[in-house]
Amino acid sequence: MTVGSFFDELDIVVGEFLEAVGAVEEACKTEFNHLEGRLGSEGVSLDTLVYRTRGYGRMAWAKMTTDAGRALTRTLVGLPSGTCPILGLDIVAMKDKVNLFALDLATTDLTEWQAWAVSALQDARLSIPDFVARPLPAFTEGTFSELALIGSIGDEPPAALLAPLRVVLDRVDTFARDGRPSRAARAALHRWIKAERSNRKEIGALGRIFGQSLANRFFEDFLFVAPPELELELELEREPALELELSL
Repeated sequence: MTVGSFFDELDIVVGEFLEAVGAVEEACKTEFNHLEGRLGSEGVSLDTLVYRTRGYGRMAWAKMTTDAGRALTRTLVGLPSGTCPILGLDIVAMKDKVNLFALDLATTDLTEWQAWAVSALQDARLSIPDFVARPLPAFTEGTFSELALIGSIGDEPPAALLAPLRVVLDRVDTFARDGRPSRAARAALHRWIKAERSNRKEIGALGRIFGQSLANRFFEDFLFVAPPELELELELEREPALELELSL
């Protein structure tokens, strides 16, 4: 399977997953849904759709391709509205080779994570014995799970990477439920978002293609934004603390 065929199959797998979890696309579009830039001499576009799904108040699915149609990246970010783990997928391919495959179910609620996300990640790792893991980046400390798959498969055909993805997405589809998060789960989600927004390496790479200012705003104002209801709850939690500060 070529890298192009791999991405074609990947898009089908993710599309089927989104349909299974009842994805409803956000009606409101912004400047960030479609970005245009340049990578060397090639024109590049980044197209992102945002959905609401079962268990996830915000699910962003981003595809970067060249004007010639060559797939460069795929990113899936599922931010829960309840106690589901955070779903993260990031795939980068340069020069006709998959250079990075990152897949995780990051903890928000420890009980739920232990109930099904642990076994999902363990089974995902078992499904790809030739996976070459990399150390977790420093910015992920305390936010990514210790079972996160981050690395590549060297010179092996990229088709092997579909197996762990199918395992994880199937478990999310099976177990994801709507609900209300605890304060601890909300705090974990916001720590994860803050960490992602501090990923200067990825922001810098995006900035070289689309401009640094736009890349910063894409990360902070669009890709890594909590579901609206959780943002509201966070603000309501902050108000008593602010009132106390003002009264001192």
